[in-house]
Amino acid sequence: MKKLLVFVLVIVLMASTVMGCQPNEQPTTAAPTETTTAPVEPVNNTPLVVGYAAFSQKFSPFFASTAYDQDAQLLTQVNMLTTDRTGGIIYNAIEGETHNYNGVDYFYDGVANIKVDYDETADITTYNIKIRDDVKFSDPV
Repeated sequence: MKKLLVFVLVIVLMASTVMGCQPNEQPTTAAPTETTTAPVEPVNNTPLVVGYAAFSQKFSPFFASTAYDQDAQLLTQVNMLTTDRTGGIIYNAIEGETHNYNGVDYFYDGVANIKVDYDETADITTYNIKIRDDVKFSDPV
C-alpha cells in the first residue's frame, strides 16, 4: 500500500513539473483603439490643511527649535541666500551660476544677488542684497 501511495505521489509531482515547464501562450495583441481625451475641469481651490504637533512658534530658520517650525518657515518664506552643494555662496543667483562638484556641473539660481564689501581700515563688512524684480520684500516688524 505504501509503495502504491509513493508511486502515485511521484507521478503527480512529475506531471506538475512537466506542466510547469511548458512555455506560456503567446500574448495576443489587441487591435489599436482610438483614444479620446476628456475636457479638463478646473482645479478646485481648496486650502491646504496640515496637521502637526505643537509649534514652538519660532518660524525663523535661525531660532526654530522643532522640525514643525522649520516646515512652516519653508512653506511661508523664501531664502535670500542661495548655496551650492559644498555650502559655498551663490553670489549671482538671479542670473544663476554653474559650480562643479565631484566632476559634475550643477546650475544654481535663486531670488537674490549678494555683494559683499569689506572695509579693512574700519573692519566692517557690508552685505548688499538685490532681490529679483518679481519678488516683493516684506518687513514683518
